[in-house]
Formats: sequence, structure tokens, C-alpha cells
Amino acid sequence: MGLNVDMILAVLAVVALSVYLIYRVRNGGRSLDAKDLVVTVEDVVRVHDAVRDSTNTDVFAVFLIPYNQAQKNDGIPTVEFSLENGVIGLDYVLLSKENLAKQKVFVDLATSHGYEVVSHTLADVPYLRVVGGDLPNLMRETLLYVFGVGLDDEMGIVLEGVDHAKLFPMR
Repeated sequence: MGLNVDMILAVLAVVALSVYLIYRVRNGGRSLDAKDLVVTVEDVVRVHDAVRDSTNTDVFAVFLIPYNQAQKNDGIPTVEFSLENGVIGLDYVLLSKENLAKQKVFVDLATSHGYEVVSHTLADVPYLRVVGGDLPNLMRETLLYVFGVGLDDEMGIVLEGVDHAKLFPMR
């Protein structure tokens, strides 16, 4: 019995709300600006390093790629950094219609840079994982060339197990 797209989107919404509430509590009740949980392609290295340097066990940073959905159940295109058994990797999540449609483009990009792309499933969610090498560069190229994100385009981000203060310092 697999999870449907609505269930996955609901879980992502709960995670995002949890991140918001935790961050707000940690900052003395100060309200977040909308830009506080938004990143651009230029932030990829900082996000990678925050995930890599985390000492928590459940660690990930999910980039929510801007996309005009044709239908409600298309899903949000995502790509993430995560730690699995202490090893950082880039995960290309196979849930949204956009991710599925561009799967070959991602695999071709990764393999052209010498990466091995390995298929995984976690909690009924299929994804492709790449480890080793210059993962921040592969992430930048995935965002720019696979998904067409511009250098200054803002993306939402869902964080778990990452020190938010490193990514979103109080101003």
C-alpha cells in the first residue's frame, strides 16, 4: 500500500509548519519574514555544508522547485541533500510529475559527470541517490539545467536536523 501524492504533500506541509514553529520558538517568538525559509541557487553550498556538518540522525534539506502545476495532484518538484548512515548525498525524489518527466535528464547529467546513480526507496518513496564528488556543483547544475531555475529565483526549503541559525542568521 503506497503513499499517494496528496499524503506526501500533506506530510511536507506538516514538516514545513513544524520547521516554522521550531524556528519561531528558538527566536523568542519573533515572526519569520517570508524570505527566511527561501534560498537561491547561490545558497546551495551553505545548505550542503549545513547538512553535511549536522550531528543529528535524521537530516535533510529539500529544495522546493518553483513550478506551475497543470493539475492539483502534479506534486511539487523537489531535490534534496540528505544524510544516510552519516554520508551526504543528493537525492532526486521520484514523486512529482515534473521529477518523473525529467528523470532521464538528471541521470544523463549525473552520469556525464562520472557519478553512479543508485535507485532507492524509503517509506514507499522512490528516489535516485548520488554520493561523493562535488555534490554542490551537481545540485546547482540540476537546479539550473534540469529544472530551469534561474540564479536569482527563490525556492522554498524544508529543513530537518539542520542548524537553522547557520542558514538563516538573525538580522
